[in-house]
Amino acid sequence: MRNLGLEGSEKYQGNRFSNSESLFGTPKVDGMTIRHDYSVNQYEEGSENFITRKKGATQDFFRKRNKKTEADTQIHTPKVRHGRGKIDLLTASYRRWSHQQEVVHWLGEMGKTKNWVILDTETTGSRLFSEVIDVAVISAQGEVLFSSLVNPATEIEPIATSIHGLTRSHVKHAPRYPDIHQQLCAALGDATILGYNVCFDIRLLAQTALCYDLEFPYFNVACLMYSYAKVRRCQPETKRSAVCRLDIACQEMGVPLPQRHRAQADAYAAYALFKQLVKTYEDTFGSFE
Repeated sequence: MRNLGLEGSEKYQGNRFSNSESLFGTPKVDGMTIRHDYSVNQYEEGSENFITRKKGATQDFFRKRNKKTEADTQIHTPKVRHGRGKIDLLTASYRRWSHQQEVVHWLGEMGKTKNWVILDTETTGSRLFSEVIDVAVISAQGEVLFSSLVNPATEIEPIATSIHGLTRSHVKHAPRYPDIHQQLCAALGDATILGYNVCFDIRLLAQTALCYDLEFPYFNVACLMYSYAKVRRCQPETKRSAVCRLDIACQEMGVPLPQRHRAQADAYAAYALFKQLVKTYEDTFGSFE
């Protein structure tokens, strides 16, 4: 079985890679490596290589932040049902809620602090080596901190195009990810990152950065999809929360739907949804202003 680790992968140089053959032995098209995705049949091996790389980077982060010894900062990956869960735990610190009232309290705290941003991305797909092709960051004041298309080195899957409408022609003149990495990280800053299914966005950003040997920061993240499910769609008889798509959540909360499924439009929709949730539960914990 072919090793799917990134060791020995091509170094990004302008608009092409240095090696004559891509990481997966696939041809180049117009100077770009077109990677066939092996994550369906070889996901476990690929994810373990990704996790090994990211786990080391995360340990370094904690050592620098807490100035503890290596023994004190050993990260033990919790047992989860699939590789994506392991990757998510190693790419960010995720806020969890155990019950509705905890979400309500969290909404109140976030409404007061204003130290948060909304993130959304569109991608070439949802596989282990898919890349980000559209990314937007909205501030707590509703300002666009960052928004850009990204020209990927991988194919845009037809199923992804059917969702966001982006094709190779839309992104061929856009910057490569290494060209926007620093500006994007600066826009995210040290704020808590909110977003609808934001664990997917963070995972795809982290693996895109890793493909180009770039270090992606370890952020504090809270997923609006799960907080919305917990506070609005919890089934009392089973105590289970049913997640739903962003457009359904917007309809249920009376929030205008985005005109197109793109990163900036979806980020604004998630922003409006969050503000509406805060307003809805304002009576529970008083005004946030």
